[in-house]
Amino acid sequence: MPVHHHSTHPTHWLISTQVTPHHAQRLAVSAALGPLAARCTIDTVERMQGRERDLVIVCFAGLDLYGEDDGVELDFVYDACRIVVALTRAKRKCVVLATERLFDPSMHVFDTPARREAYHLLLGVRAYADGRGAVVSRALAAPFV
Repeated sequence: MPVHHHSTHPTHWLISTQVTPHHAQRLAVSAALGPLAARCTIDTVERMQGRERDLVIVCFAGLDLYGEDDGVELDFVYDACRIVVALTRAKRKCVVLATERLFDPSMHVFDTPARREAYHLLLGVRAYADGRGAVVSRALAAPFV
């Protein structure tokens, strides 16, 4: 069932796109959604490049952001190009699912200019959403999970 492009009613946005940085996350989201996964596009950021959907849910949850490894994960997650692609796939609404750790990372995030740039981009996105009352904390979201 296609999404009605002329509708602004949220019930018409039930078919969405879930975007994740990692292939393993894509599989986990698909498994968690069960039968609903068949009604969604669930893919990695790279595979969504050049494509758009009315509703996009970007999932930064479940990532290992402790930065105790060689920095590969931090380089992957804190990549400004990847973040911009993920956030710009939505035509109407973009929802970002993230842990606090994404916005309060280990000091290793500041080891490279590229990671610092991506971190500041994420902070700007969060400030933009927060300024519009669109940031929901876990405490508020818990009853709906």
